[in-house]
This record gives sequence, C-alpha cells and structure tokens, in this order.
Amino acid sequence: MALFDEIKQHFHIPHAFTDWEQYRNTLTDYLISHTDSFSVPLQFSQHMAENQIQPTLLVIGAGACNDLDLSRLMPHFSQITLLDNDKDALEAALINYHLEQCNRITLYTASLNGLTDKDYTLFCEQLSEFLRMQHLNGDAFSMKAFDDYTCRLLEHCLSKCTSHTIPLSESSYDYVWCFGVHSQLQSMFSYIYRVFEINLQKMYPDFTSSSKSHFENMLKKENDRFIPLFHDAILHCARQKVFIGLETSRQLLPDNDISFSPIDTTSIEGAYQGIIDIQKRHLNLQESSILWPFRPEDNLYYQMQIEEITLA
Repeated sequence: MALFDEIKQHFHIPHAFTDWEQYRNTLTDYLISHTDSFSVPLQFSQHMAENQIQPTLLVIGAGACNDLDLSRLMPHFSQITLLDNDKDALEAALINYHLEQCNRITLYTASLNGLTDKDYTLFCEQLSEFLRMQHLNGDAFSMKAFDDYTCRLLEHCLSKCTSHTIPLSESSYDYVWCFGVHSQLQSMFSYIYRVFEINLQKMYPDFTSSSKSHFENMLKKENDRFIPLFHDAILHCARQKVFIGLETSRQLLPDNDISFSPIDTTSIEGAYQGIIDIQKRHLNLQESSILWPFRPEDNLYYQMQIEEITLA
C-alpha cells in the first residue's frame, strides 16, 4: 500500500454513522426547521408538481453524509446535490440511505481548492525520495534541509490552488450546507508532515521539531487567502440561506446536552479563519452551537458553531 493510502485511512472514522446518530438527527431537524418549503424565486404554474416548487440544497464536503439524514431530507427538497472530492464516500452515502436509484440526488465530485489525491500522493513520494537519497548519499540529516525541501514542494502545490476556480456557480441552489469543511482544507498536508516528523524523531535521536515551522505558517497563510474567496463563492451560489458549521474548541469531556446556544471562539486552524471572516462581513446572521461526538470512544468531541446566514 502506498504511503498516502495508509495516511488517508486515518481520516476514515469507522463508527461515525452509529456514533453520530443523535448529532445527525439534531442537525437534520435543524436544517428542515430552518428552510422554507418552496424555492425562491418561485415561478409558479398550476400544473407544477409539488416537488417542482420545493427548494434545492447543496451539501459541501458531504462525504458519506454521516451528519445529515438524506432519507429524511428527501421529502423537503426537489434536488439535493452532494459535493465532495471523495467519489467513493459520496457513493457510500447513497448506499447507507438506500437511495442508489433516487434521481433527486446529484453526486458532484470536485475539489474545492484544486488539489486531489494525486497531488498528495506525489507530495508523499517526493518527501520519501528526498529522505531516501539523503540516506543513500550518507548525508548528515538536517531538519532545516528537510523543512526547506518540504516548503518548496508545498509552495508548488499551493500555486495550483491560486489558479483554481472554486466549483460553485452563482445562484445555483436555494440552500447551501457546509459543515466541518474549513478545518479540513489543509489538514492532509499537516497530517502528512506530522507523520514524517514522528518517523524522523525515531530515526534521529537528536532530532527536535520546531514548535512553529515555516511549513505550518504557509498552510495558515493559504487558509487566510482561500477562505474569504471560498465564502464569496458560497454566498454567491445560494439564493436563500447558507449554513456553515465551524469547530471552535476540542472537548475531552462528553456533554450529553446537545443544545443550540452562542459560544465563544478559540483557534482551530481553518475554522478560526472562517469565523473571523464571517464576522467581518456584517451578514444577516444567527449563531448557535452543537456538540459533535467526533470520536466518543476516544472521548473526543468538538464544539461546533453554526452560522445561519439569510440572503433572501
């Protein structure tokens, strides 16, 4: 198995569908109760079927839809579009909800920032080759040399992002749902770097990692650049409302009271920039929160802030 394939497996949460049942039901209830039963603008004809005047929904970063119940959403929307970079996960969502033959769900496989698994695979291979050649040549290990090389590779990858058009068309959906996406935009690069860092610590006893590397700063700057553009695209493609869910803190103690109330923010990379950018925009905004049981077996929960943005 290729290194990237092994790393990617760590992003799969095997019991998510079961563990997130209450969370999924709460979010599904929330979405249904905060959306209208008709589309805007409404071009009504007396011959139109009911599902032709129902609104449309886009779910960004849908994955396998472990956090939204598609079968319960279906009666409320004329069309649901699931967007994700992972085609297998999208197909798994249809299987999970027994909707393989449903013509009211569209699977949209696309990368938000232009990066794909091929880019991450190449990134891993090039880092591995760099370290292999150092070892074969008998070169003394230098953390600075490794960081410099890693940053050059990252810079090349991120240059692809700057020329990429975010795949969201203007006024295409009545409602847009985007939960837990912002924190994942750079997470793969961050995790790959961490895997190499851990292995280097094992290989070189004198190895010490920097507390804040140039590599991490580059990822942060990319979030600073991309997230406002991402929000522009989301706000332009929706007609009625946008729902954005952002992690504000990690919770190590479970809280069974999954309720909606405003909360303070702390810095989780990507999600933090998302909250700050939304606050700057002076939108018609309602905020609430929910506890996300991310991995309850490890006692790991996230406090999620829900940004409900009304456009119409």
